[in-house]
This record gives sequence, C-alpha cells and structure tokens, in this order.
Amino acid sequence: MKIIRSTRFNSLPFFWLLGLLLFPTFGTATDYAPPNLRLVGVAPSGAVEVLWAGQHAILGEGQAIGPWTLMGIIRPVQAGKPSSVVFENFKDQMGHMLFVDTRGAFADLAKSLEPTFANPASLYRGHTLKEVMESDHDLLGGEILAKPGDPEYDEVAACFPPLTKMRTYTFVGTHETIDKLGFEYGGRTPSFNPAPYDPQIVNILKEGKVWDGLVGGWLPIVRFVYPQDQNNWTEMIVFAPLHIENGNDRIQPVWYRVSRVEKQSLKWSRYFDSYHPYPPHMKFPAVSFYVDLLAMRDGWRAALRSGMKISVPDQRVADQAVNALVRDMITRVGA
Repeated sequence: MKIIRSTRFNSLPFFWLLGLLLFPTFGTATDYAPPNLRLVGVAPSGAVEVLWAGQHAILGEGQAIGPWTLMGIIRPVQAGKPSSVVFENFKDQMGHMLFVDTRGAFADLAKSLEPTFANPASLYRGHTLKEVMESDHDLLGGEILAKPGDPEYDEVAACFPPLTKMRTYTFVGTHETIDKLGFEYGGRTPSFNPAPYDPQIVNILKEGKVWDGLVGGWLPIVRFVYPQDQNNWTEMIVFAPLHIENGNDRIQPVWYRVSRVEKQSLKWSRYFDSYHPYPPHMKFPAVSFYVDLLAMRDGWRAALRSGMKISVPDQRVADQAVNALVRDMITRVGA
C-alpha cells in the first residue's frame, strides 16, 4: 500500500523509521483535487439527483456519473435531517470513497495499495541478503546516505521484501471488545473467506499476487485487492464497527464488503455482517455498512482529537504513525 501499514515498511529497522521521520523530503502520492460532487436530493423511490462538474444526473445504486459510482443512500434517522449518499471511484485501484450531501463531499476516504510481492532482483540494492547480513557496517544505509540529497521513502522501502509469512498477517478490532479478528495472508479470517465469491482469488493467493492497503489514510479499514490486470479486479474491504452486539464484549462484529470491478466499472458489491449469509439473513443492507463505517471514522477521530499532532514532510509516515497508535489502542482493552 502507498501509505501506513506497508508490508515493506514493517520490515525496516528502527533506524530507517527514524530516518524517514527526520529527513525533510520524500516521494509523495499523486496530487489529488477533491471532486466537485454535490447531492441535490433523494426521491422516495430511491432515485438520487446529483451535480458533478457542471453535469446533472439522476442515478440509482450502482449507476455512475463520470468516474463516481453511487454505492448507497444514508437516509436521516431524525425528521428534518438531510440525507447523504456514498460514491466511489473504480476507474483507479486507488480511487476514493466519498460521503456526499447537499453541501458537497464531507468525508473523503482515500485508498492505499501496495503489492505483497517484489522482484528479487530489485531487493537489497542489488546485494544478496548474505552480503547485507554479514557486512561489518550498515551496507544499505551507507549507500543511500552517500547519494546527493535526502533519502526517498520509496527508495528505502524498496530495499526490503514485504513480510507475508506471519501467523496473523493483520487484524481489526476495537478498544471495547476482547475479541480481535486476525487475517491470514490474502484476507481470509476464521469466519470469512472471499474466495467463494470470486474463484480466481484461489490462484491469486497461491501465486502470492495479492495487493493490500487501507481506506481513509490512517483508519483501521483494511483492503485486499485480487487483480487480473489494471482494469479488472476483486476487492475486499473490512473494518470493525464501534459497537457491541447485545452487550457481548467477547465477540467483535466485523463488516466485509466484496466488490467485483470489470473494465474499471463496478459489476457488483456484496455486504457481510461478520459471517457468510445464512437463513434468514441472506442479504445484508449496504446502508448499514456505510453508516457504521462513517461512525467508526468519526469515533476514532474523536478518540485521537486530544492527542499530540505530528508534522512530517511525507503524509505516508504521519499516517503510519497514527495507524500504529490506533492498532495499539485496539489491543489494549479497557486500558
């Protein structure tokens, strides 16, 4: 992934983390301008009227205006409150998720993405691992620091292979529950496997060609991408909502969304509340997924509001630091 819980970055020694925080310039993500997307209104039938870049359209769920696909409608719980809608960009594997109301986009969640594999010839700056480990000095650090200018984030991260051989590849959870949901490499959990919804995932896992990342900068929303090519892929997004079911703090609710993109257009999305569907729950509503996702985002932002703010030149490093803090808070129940 481009930012935060980079599988490559996790393999860096502390010296490199410190160096990345101190050096003043890094490679940065592509410039991004927030879209001029605004909700006009939502009809009782579910038709959504929107304005985008001077264009007017009436859409149903799954339809698009420009690069933006309508994913869901969040209707107000209280009378007099405005509706909002969710849009997502599938023209790019690192597209954004937008929450939009009549004022425009009020929540803009970027997606990060990074391969979980690397070309062996690109690692260790052309040295063998044996040469690096047996060197009597910091071989890689010395080479990078000897170059004119400051070290670049991507250059340092490229020195090392992603870490994939772990019993728990990553996890989600909340501060309030004892249960934490761990993932195997590629996204399978003890209670959910995305492969039945796209059989191609099995071969992608075997070949070690999964990509992964996060949604929302530092937020604990993990994503796995199973690509055929740049235009066709399946994506799974997973997060733990900030609520407890029936007062039971020993079971962590988890939302999954599995989406299929073909020719850079959304073909389908399916939503799963903690488990595969079973009678009578054969279909879980999209709106609940997005309501809980937005509430989770707001909850974590509130939890960190009084914390120390850091300023570093590369946003990826700042996001990684905050995400690491959030993951630590997830594991410390009641502390």
